[in-house]
Amino acid sequence: LPENFPVTGEMVNPLLCRGLTIEQEMQEHNVYICDLSEIMDGLLCIEGTYCAAPLCLLYVTPAKRTIPIAIQLKRKPARDNPIFLPTDNWFDWLLAKIYFSSANAQHHQVCSHYIPCHAVMEAYNIATMRTIPDAHPLYKLLRPAFRYTIAINSQARKILVNDGGIIDALFSVSKNQLMERCNERYNVHWSNIKRN
Repeated sequence: LPENFPVTGEMVNPLLCRGLTIEQEMQEHNVYICDLSEIMDGLLCIEGTYCAAPLCLLYVTPAKRTIPIAIQLKRKPARDNPIFLPTDNWFDWLLAKIYFSSANAQHHQVCSHYIPCHAVMEAYNIATMRTIPDAHPLYKLLRPAFRYTIAINSQARKILVNDGGIIDALFSVSKNQLMERCNERYNVHWSNIKRN
């Protein structure tokens, strides 16, 4: 586990179903970490909201359900940043899951969905339509996938990602900052791929 997420066996071993320790469960690939702390840390919150930069320890049960077993809401461990567990007060655990889910949804909508599936694919769509002949097999393969991309993106820019749009109304973090941070990570990701 990362140093900034000091979960101990004492905390989570009683929550595990197979009678194994957390280390053994990790070796069996039954434990995963969802770390949103790096990308969400330091983003400005919209006034009146709380912005989490969470880490979540997820456990795959014998029934193949993935459940959270530990959540930390800020990047750096501290006295005012406890690790929440299912054994805590039910309301505290519920709030921790809500804050994690909110950060996860915001990250997903911008970083995992909008940028790679819409913003980037629009450029590929335009390049395909401008440079590949209609009779080319690659054009025929891509055309159905690109059919509505530009129309969907146009609507998204009008009502979803515009200033004062749906994302501004629903997100607790600054949309522009989150997009900037995601773009930085996206560029680093593609730079690493090009080098290899």
